[in-house]
Parts: sequence; C-alpha cells; structure tokens
Amino acid sequence: MVVGNAPEAADLVIIGAGPGGYTAALHAAKRGRKVLLIDNRGDDGIGGVCLNAGCIPSKSLIEAADLVHRAQHSSDMGVSVSKARLDMPDWQQFKESVIQKLAGGVKQKLKAAGVEIAAGNAMFTENNVLVIATSNGQARFIQFRDAIIATGSHPLTFQGFEFGGDILDAEAALALSDIPATLAIIGAGYIGLELGCAFAKIGTRVTVVEAQSRILPAMPASVSPVLQNAMSKLGVEFKLEHKAEAFTDGELTITSQLGESAEIPAEKVMVAIGRRANTGQLGLDAIGIKADENGLLSVAADRRLTPHVAAIGDVTTGPALAHKASAEAIVAVDALCGKNTAFEPQAIPMIVFTDPEIAMTGITAEQAAEQGITTTSQRLPIKASGRAATMNHNDGFVELVSDSDTDILLGATIVGPHASELIAEACIAIEMAAAVEDLALTIHPHPTLSELLMDTAQTKKS
Repeated sequence: MVVGNAPEAADLVIIGAGPGGYTAALHAAKRGRKVLLIDNRGDDGIGGVCLNAGCIPSKSLIEAADLVHRAQHSSDMGVSVSKARLDMPDWQQFKESVIQKLAGGVKQKLKAAGVEIAAGNAMFTENNVLVIATSNGQARFIQFRDAIIATGSHPLTFQGFEFGGDILDAEAALALSDIPATLAIIGAGYIGLELGCAFAKIGTRVTVVEAQSRILPAMPASVSPVLQNAMSKLGVEFKLEHKAEAFTDGELTITSQLGESAEIPAEKVMVAIGRRANTGQLGLDAIGIKADENGLLSVAADRRLTPHVAAIGDVTTGPALAHKASAEAIVAVDALCGKNTAFEPQAIPMIVFTDPEIAMTGITAEQAAEQGITTTSQRLPIKASGRAATMNHNDGFVELVSDSDTDILLGATIVGPHASELIAEACIAIEMAAAVEDLALTIHPHPTLSELLMDTAQTKKS
C-alpha cells in the first residue's frame, strides 16, 4: 500500500461490491484483468445491500412469514397446526446464517479469481486517478487503466421522518428483535408492500399510507386491485391519497387530499418512498461527469461514461434491480476490454414478492401503443389452474401481450403463486422473439402452474 499522494498503478478498479460490482470483478478476472474491488465496508460489504440488508434478508422473512400464515390458515385443507408463530430472535439467527453462507461463497470466488478487496470510500481526483479514504484516516491513491462505478443506492426519507428510533428504513425493519404490534408503512411501492405483507402474516397490524390513488403506482394498473384485495384479507389497511405529516408518541398523523386529518396507531413507522443513487461523493467532476437530479448517470449502450469509466446498477437509468446490475456488469467489462457490445435486453423481469406474487417482463399494451404497435392481449385467471386449486390459491392471473401483426410475444404479467419463478419462461420467449403460438404448442407438464402460460396462449383466437 502507498500512503500519501503517490499513486499506485491498477488495471481495473470497481467501486462497490454489490451484485453488479462482484459480478463485474469475477467476469473481468476471467478475461485476464487484474481487479481491485473497493467497498466502503471492505470484506463485510461483499454482496452489497441486496445480500446483506435487502433482497436476501427480506425474502428470508417473507418465506418464514408465509410458512406461519399457511400453518395458521390451512384448516380448509385439512391441516390443523396450533400456535404457529415466528420467534424473531431465532429468525434473526437464521437470516444471519443465510447471509454469511452466501457472502462467504462470493468471497471465496473473488479470492480464487485473484481479486483484491479494499476497504474505504473512493473518490475520483483526476481522469485516471482516484483516492481511497480509509477508516483510519489514511489515503490510498490509485492510478487506474479502467474503472466501473457500481455504488448502488440508499433509501429516501423526508423532513420529520429521518431514520432512527421508531422510524425505520427497510434494513432496520428487517433487524427488529420483536414483532411490532402496529406498523405504519409510508409508500406503497414494492419494498413497502413486500414487508407489509410479511409483517401482517406474523401478527402485526399494518397500515399503508400512499399519496397516489393506488398501490404499486409504477406498475400496470391491472395488478393493483388484485394485490390490494389480497392484502386487505390479511388485515392490512390502506390509506390512499394520504400523506404522512408527523409521528409522535406512537401515532402517525396523516392528511387526505381534502385536508382531512387522522391519526394511525403505529409502534413503528417504516419509510419506503424510494431510493437515490450513491453518486454524490464520488468526485465525478474530476472525470467530467455530472449526475442528474436523482443522482443517476447517463451511460452509453455499452455502459460507459467515458472511454475508460463505466457505470452499472442503481446508479444508471432503468429499474434498480440486482439482476439488471449483474447483466450490465458483463457488458461493461466486455466494453472496457475492447469488445463491441451493448446492453439491449428486451425483457427485464420485475418481481414483487407479496402474496400473491407479481411478476412482469417486456412491455405492456399501453407501452406498445406509445411505440405505434398494435397489440393483442389474452388473460386467464389463476383459478383456471388445477395446480393452483390444489394449493388453495385463487387470486391472480396470467396476461400475454403480443404484436397483432406478427404474433410475437412482447410482454407478460403473472400474478399468483411462484410468479417470480414462472416469469423466466416469458423472458426467454421474448428474447428469442417467440410467437404466442409457440407457447401454445409447447407441451407443458400437468398439473403445474407453468402450464398457465400455455393455457393462456391457447385462448388466443386464430
């Protein structure tokens, strides 16, 4: 290590060790690059928010909560379980074991690939120089050949609802040692609804406050009523077209669009109104780059900002998804290795891990119309599935959108059990420009949920 301002040479520097960053590191090492992976938490940051505090912990809670709920509500299937409950301290131990196992696996791969991991905050100082500020106050200057920015994002809050104490972000909610009796969630996007659904299943009285007129405002309107109805059955209360004003002594004050005020009992308040890209402290001016008002960076098709600096993941436009970041990582590395490449997916799956699950990919009929494409849509309810019936699931649907002239599949929406797994078939079909008829003629196993895609395709009139 060089201390002071004498830079040491580095081949490829990656800032951020989340799914995008570590995927880029492994792919670059495979291509023969010498990689320096920088994360502000060093080894402890491997996996990023997704593995350590977001995707993996939340899905652990969702699975545990669903197991408890199904045990408590399966008497009509002949199953009787008394006193099923979630022990939060025990679940926390399970969650940590999952995180450590997965993070350990990634670290082992990085070590085997010869990737160097450095701890500290990175900031650009010149076109090809950055400094790593370490926790002990030292500075390590790096003169790099190429660099990739993969610094992720952080949760947003607003005045009067700064994180701390009983006001939580999703990470803090997943770190609770006790199940709150009441929980108010500000924001009806996918993060708030996923955790709201899970907490409702383990006995928390959940209220969701959303300023807009429906839940999941960023997703197609067709999915909102199905999920809202299902969550209402869990006891979740929705306050749509309301804003949070203050939180005092276990009560959240909200106001409607008409100015009417009300108080909601809330032992805890979780703010889930979105995230902002982590680009503000990178010294981007030094490399001639400016972020937009949301901190996002405008990249070329090959993910490059300059000939030698690329950006991937939550710091770029598009959905903030781990699998998008990982896919971008491959493109960015290849571009910096001199390959002519581009990130041009036709189908990026988007998932909401609620009950029922929601999964969509490709484009909707409305989006197709904006592009001047005439579409045909066909839809089949989940209750048409024999497999869903055996699982006692009745809420949801499958919808396919295709080009009316060519029959090529353009998009798919699945609302129902295991939608997160089923959507992959639609992604492959869209990327391969398959026709709806191809799905209809492909033999699917019976009885399964997957055959819903075939059955829906077969509803299209010839």
